[in-house]
Amino acid sequence: MRRGLRGLIESHNDWAVCGEAVEGNEAVRKTRELRPDLVIMDINMPNLTGIDAAQRIRKESPATKILFFSVYDSAHVVREILNVGGQGYVAKSRAGSDLVNAVRMVLDGQTFFPSLSKIAQLA
Repeated sequence: MRRGLRGLIESHNDWAVCGEAVEGNEAVRKTRELRPDLVIMDINMPNLTGIDAAQRIRKESPATKILFFSVYDSAHVVREILNVGGQGYVAKSRAGSDLVNAVRMVLDGQTFFPSLSKIAQLA
Protein backbone atom coordinates (compact mmCIF):
# COMPACT_ATOMS: atom_id res chain seq x y z
CA MET A 1 0.00 0.00 0.00
CA ARG A 2 2.80 2.43 0.92
CA ARG A 3 4.53 1.76 -2.40
CA GLY A 4 1.35 2.65 -4.28
CA LEU A 5 0.88 5.86 -2.30
CA ARG A 6 4.50 6.80 -2.83
CA GLY A 7 4.16 6.29 -6.58
CA LEU A 8 1.00 8.35 -6.73
CA ILE A 9 2.57 11.21 -4.75
CA GLU A 10 5.84 11.16 -6.67
CA SER A 11 4.05 11.19 -10.02
CA HIS A 12 3.56 14.91 -9.33
CA ASN A 13 6.75 16.86 -9.99
CA ASP A 14 6.14 19.42 -7.25
CA TRP A 15 5.81 16.78 -4.48
CA ALA A 16 8.39 14.44 -2.95
CA VAL A 17 8.22 11.74 -0.32
CA CYS A 18 10.90 12.38 2.31
CA GLY A 19 10.26 9.32 4.49
CA GLU A 20 8.07 6.38 5.41
CA ALA A 21 7.18 4.74 8.70
CA VAL A 22 5.72 1.33 9.43
CA GLU A 23 4.47 2.11 12.93
CA GLY A 24 3.32 5.08 14.97
CA ASN A 25 6.42 5.74 17.09
CA GLU A 26 8.56 5.72 13.97
CA ALA A 27 6.16 8.20 12.33
CA VAL A 28 6.57 10.59 15.26
CA ARG A 29 10.37 10.24 15.22
CA LYS A 30 10.66 10.69 11.45
CA THR A 31 8.38 13.72 11.50
CA ARG A 32 10.59 15.25 14.18
CA GLU A 33 13.73 14.55 12.12
CA LEU A 34 12.47 15.31 8.60
CA ARG A 35 9.98 18.16 9.27
CA PRO A 36 7.65 17.38 6.34
CA ASP A 37 4.95 19.78 5.19
CA LEU A 38 2.44 16.92 5.22
CA VAL A 39 2.17 13.54 6.91
CA ILE A 40 -0.17 10.95 5.44
CA MET A 41 -1.03 8.81 8.44
CA ASP A 42 -2.82 5.48 8.55
CA ILE A 43 -5.20 5.33 11.50
CA ASN A 44 -4.36 1.66 12.09
CA MET A 45 -0.66 1.64 12.84
CA PRO A 46 1.04 -0.89 15.12
CA ASN A 47 2.45 0.03 18.55
CA LEU A 48 1.06 3.58 18.52
CA THR A 49 -2.14 4.27 16.60
CA GLY A 50 -2.24 6.93 13.93
CA ILE A 51 -4.51 9.04 16.14
CA ASP A 52 -2.06 8.85 19.07
CA ALA A 53 0.91 9.50 16.78
CA ALA A 54 -0.88 12.52 15.32
CA GLN A 55 -1.41 13.96 18.81
CA ARG A 56 2.33 13.76 19.46
CA ILE A 57 3.19 15.18 16.05
CA ARG A 58 0.81 18.12 16.55
CA LYS A 59 2.54 18.93 19.88
CA GLU A 60 6.06 18.69 18.48
CA SER A 61 5.47 20.06 14.99
CA PRO A 62 2.25 22.10 14.88
CA ALA A 63 2.95 23.41 11.37
CA THR A 64 2.97 19.90 9.89
CA LYS A 65 -0.33 19.08 8.25
CA ILE A 66 -1.81 15.62 8.78
CA LEU A 67 -3.96 13.78 6.27
CA PHE A 68 -5.34 10.47 7.48
CA PHE A 69 -5.75 7.32 5.47
CA SER A 70 -8.22 4.74 6.70
CA VAL A 71 -10.28 1.69 5.82
CA TYR A 72 -12.96 3.15 8.07
CA ASP A 73 -15.43 5.69 6.78
CA SER A 74 -17.57 6.67 9.75
CA ALA A 75 -18.62 9.68 11.76
CA HIS A 76 -16.59 8.38 14.70
CA VAL A 77 -13.40 8.33 12.62
CA VAL A 78 -14.04 11.84 11.27
CA ARG A 79 -14.62 13.12 14.79
CA GLU A 80 -11.35 11.55 16.04
CA ILE A 81 -9.44 13.10 13.15
CA LEU A 82 -10.93 16.52 13.83
CA ASN A 83 -10.21 16.18 17.56
CA VAL A 84 -6.47 15.65 16.95
CA GLY A 85 -6.27 18.51 14.46
CA GLY A 86 -6.12 16.47 11.28
CA GLN A 87 -6.77 18.38 8.07
CA GLY A 88 -8.56 15.54 6.32
CA TYR A 89 -8.86 11.90 5.51
CA VAL A 90 -9.03 9.63 2.51
CA ALA A 91 -10.81 6.29 2.63
CA LYS A 92 -8.51 3.54 1.33
CA SER A 93 -11.28 2.41 -1.01
CA ARG A 94 -11.15 5.85 -2.70
CA ALA A 95 -7.40 6.48 -2.62
CA GLY A 96 -7.00 6.33 -6.39
CA SER A 97 -9.65 8.97 -6.97
CA ASP A 98 -9.27 11.16 -3.85
CA LEU A 99 -5.67 11.14 -2.67
CA VAL A 100 -4.13 13.61 -5.12
CA ASN A 101 -6.97 16.08 -4.65
CA ALA A 102 -6.80 15.68 -0.85
CA VAL A 103 -3.04 16.29 -0.78
CA ARG A 104 -3.37 19.33 -3.01
CA MET A 105 -6.16 20.81 -0.88
CA VAL A 106 -4.44 20.19 2.46
CA LEU A 107 -1.13 21.63 1.24
CA ASP A 108 -3.09 24.69 0.05
CA GLY A 109 -4.43 25.21 3.58
CA GLN A 110 -7.84 23.66 3.05
CA THR A 111 -9.37 20.53 4.55
CA PHE A 112 -10.54 17.33 2.90
CA PHE A 113 -13.45 15.55 4.58
CA PRO A 114 -15.62 13.91 1.92
CA SER A 115 -17.95 12.42 4.55
CA LEU A 116 -18.17 15.40 6.88
CA SER A 117 -21.94 15.16 6.75
CA LYS A 118 -21.62 11.96 8.83
CA ILE A 119 -20.79 14.10 11.86
CA ALA A 120 -24.28 15.57 11.70
CA GLN A 121 -25.63 12.05 12.14
CA LEU A 122 -24.08 11.89 15.61
CA ALA A 123 -25.76 15.06 16.83
